[in-house]
Amino acid sequence: MGPIIVYFSPLRVIFQLDGLKERNMKKFTLDQYIEKRKQVIALYKKGVPKRQISREIEVNIHAVRKWIAMYEDGKYKELLSIKLGKANPKITRKQRSQLMDILLSSPTEHGFSEKEWTPTMVRKVLKDKIGVEYALNSINPLLAKMGLHARNIHERRCLPKLYKIVTTRKPFQEGLIGTYWNAQLVAELAEKKFNRKYTKGYIERYLRDRGYHFYDQFEENKDKTAT
Repeated sequence: MGPIIVYFSPLRVIFQLDGLKERNMKKFTLDQYIEKRKQVIALYKKGVPKRQISREIEVNIHAVRKWIAMYEDGKYKELLSIKLGKANPKITRKQRSQLMDILLSSPTEHGFSEKEWTPTMVRKVLKDKIGVEYALNSINPLLAKMGLHARNIHERRCLPKLYKIVTTRKPFQEGLIGTYWNAQLVAELAEKKFNRKYTKGYIERYLRDRGYHFYDQFEENKDKTAT
């Protein structure tokens, strides 16, 4: 049975009950939610069947069974106390770039025995090395926003190598047609040299997060010409 999901709202705290399907979702304030639990236990003590309780109180049958089981286990106080989880903090662009650099290296370089990253390991480095604490079930959504996934992070490890080439060499030195780098040429290089396909937008974001802009090449050229 899944956990209680807590949503934060400026006006009220809304709960989604255990096991509820989307079409049957009911929304309650904190006080109303606790009152529902009290009503379930009161009816149960009167001998009302669980399914009837579910219909009368408008609570999913799975939640009714769980609450009654907690009551029978002597956990009535726990049943009526609800701890609110903390919302995940926002991660800054600098922190995102720092996390990306960590994930594009091997986990063994950061004290792990496994060769591939897992959400649990990502959560640990976020907390220990970057100082940001995320819920475990929020790690994959965070990685997805970064264009990554725990299962394919290892496929992205050629990005630092691409970055080094772009910042130290010219396209024609890598067998490409062109004097200055652009997203299209970097994408071609990735496919040619590392057999990886990246979108131009992803390449631009990756380089920009590391302080590199394609127009920097023209500025460098102007400086050399001036000297």
